[in-house]
Amino acid sequence: LPTCPSDRCPPSLTHRPVLPLPHLPGLAGAALPGGRASLRPLLRRAWPAPLFGLLFLLSSHLFPLEAVREDAFYARPLPARLFYMIPVFFAFRMRFYVAWIAAECGCIAAGFGAYPVAAKARAGGGPTLQCPPPSSPEKAASLEYDYETIRNIDCYGTDFCVRVRDGMRYWNMTVQWWLAQYIYKSAPARSYVLR
Repeated sequence: LPTCPSDRCPPSLTHRPVLPLPHLPGLAGAALPGGRASLRPLLRRAWPAPLFGLLFLLSSHLFPLEAVREDAFYARPLPARLFYMIPVFFAFRMRFYVAWIAAECGCIAAGFGAYPVAAKARAGGGPTLQCPPPSSPEKAASLEYDYETIRNIDCYGTDFCVRVRDGMRYWNMTVQWWLAQYIYKSAPARSYVLR
């Protein structure tokens, strides 16, 4: 499969996740019967967005960020001010989750990053195994596809991880992959600043 011709390709948009979709027999966007190529994975990915949106609205209403800019906020005791930052940061995270899920759903709807489940695609990197093309249109229609390549965040893994390193692994996964491929591996072996 082709890869990005230079190290200037933006994160999560290299030729590798974009090209295979039109070249797979029997798969052109959501052209399969019932739109199975894109609709099921899109709905599977989109289901937490309304919940995160409601949590964002609720926490933003109960703990508005504008309160921090008022002088009365600084008259409160220090523990109360520190506690106030927890729901404000929670609202900030919920807003990011909704935005990233919407971006991933847009990529799924456009057909970017569709690979057969057997290819075991990684976030940002594409397939890890080569899958032979289906021999007939019937076999192509029965293949199940995933969009793991364009997955950018694992909300559960980010919120409930134990170590900071794991949190970084689940947050902005395609950019983490891009940094590992194009920056960290190109760095000198003893560059502790980048590693």
